[in-house]
Amino acid sequence: MPELIKPGITGFLTTVQWKRFTPMLGYCGHPSTDSIYNCMLDVYKADRIKMGDEARKYILENYDADMVYKNSWSPFLQKLEKEIYP
Repeated sequence: MPELIKPGITGFLTTVQWKRFTPMLGYCGHPSTDSIYNCMLDVYKADRIKMGDEARKYILENYDADMVYKNSWSPFLQKLEKEIYP
């Protein structure tokens, strides 16, 4: 979930080696094993306590249930309502 990562601050992003289409009508990315290895080295070298604190802070600030509803769900539901009831 790359939207949850601030590279080098809250974690590290791997590169996608290939994608596949899923039965849920979306894509699933499969990471490169070399990229996983390099990210693991980066995590080992990082200040993991600080990184964990930053990750928690980022999630609390950006993914509060009310905020997600207001910014994502409400606009989607309004658009859907207009499509259903023109």
